[in-house]
Amino acid sequence: MAYEIPGLLASFTAGEDLSSAQYLAVKIDSNGNIVKAGAGERAIGILQDKPENGKVGSVMLYGISKAVYGASVTAGDALEVNSDGKLIPYSSGIIVAIALENGSADEIHSVKLI
Repeated sequence: MAYEIPGLLASFTAGEDLSSAQYLAVKIDSNGNIVKAGAGERAIGILQDKPENGKVGSVMLYGISKAVYGASVTAGDALEVNSDGKLIPYSSGIIVAIALENGSADEIHSVKLI
């Protein structure tokens, strides 16, 4: 069962509609707003809520967060972001987290943010 241990949370304005992006990886755009991270991109953390465009959202920058997997994951796997902002086993992108639970695509599980 997924759990969280918040370490560091920060608030940012959403630069796009993130109302269906809770527990996905986000990055900072050129305007300083959060947007969904894409494949291989450097995510700043995991979105904790569901802000609409222009509204403030909460991002866990450090700690143990719930996150949506985008593939089969084994506890202990290093994780990177896929094109949908979901976390998948590392292959060639940027490691953003370590899996704390086994899981499958589209399931929510605990990860330790790096």
